[in-house]
Amino acid sequence: MHPLDLMRGCLVSAGRSFERLGRAFIYPMAGTMRLSDLRLGIERAWTTFNITEAEILAGWMPWERRLADEFVRSGDAVLIVGSGSGRDVLAFLEMGCRVTAIEPVSALVTRARSIVGQRGMTADFVEGYIEDVTLAGQFDVISFSYFCYSYIPGSLRRVAALEKAAAHLAPGGRMFISYVAGERSPCGALLKLGRLVGSWCRSDWRLECGDSLSTVGTWPPALTYEHVFSFDEVVREAAQAGLRVHARGRFSAEPFVVLMRT
Repeated sequence: MHPLDLMRGCLVSAGRSFERLGRAFIYPMAGTMRLSDLRLGIERAWTTFNITEAEILAGWMPWERRLADEFVRSGDAVLIVGSGSGRDVLAFLEMGCRVTAIEPVSALVTRARSIVGQRGMTADFVEGYIEDVTLAGQFDVISFSYFCYSYIPGSLRRVAALEKAAAHLAPGGRMFISYVAGERSPCGALLKLGRLVGSWCRSDWRLECGDSLSTVGTWPPALTYEHVFSFDEVVREAAQAGLRVHARGRFSAEPFVVLMRT
């Protein structure tokens, strides 16, 4: 073997080892964080998603259009959870719906308000997280925007968010959820270590089986978080919130469910 080939092989092997070591440190790092720290990383990850005018005006993805065509009617009162820069808001408004939009990132709320106003439309914007904001009225449709349900840390917190939303569903109302599905994150020693560190640090959240973490940015250190679901887990959390799966589907790799009250 040529010496350069040997050196390259050693460097690749070392790089992979350091990469695995870095991933191992993510879980105890997560244990040191409070929920507010975790939310900072989530917000940072989503701040640049669908931010250009072309991306916002692109409208629904095919699976979202499928849901809207089947389950949304002109004049419906719609609540969007995780409305981002306004892509969903515009799409629902163009269908003739009345829209209330919840979004925690201030810059994205400002962006969405601006682009909706430029088109002579109006929507009610609420800055904050579904878990924290005050809701009023009833909605025919409640849409947890693109994968945002997977970005709520903790099963109890997700179920509470569903319960809160369900309390504002009108009779016959429909709730849309898309979620991250796929290979589950480790549920072994690394996750247990992260939970132990969280207990030592008295953090206000805990890692759970299915939580997937990665770093975002360099300083201050932050993590992106998403929960990887099985369909049975979605059904279980919905049932705990008094909801049932009315319809389900998958477009490419993107699974979604339509929930209704039991």
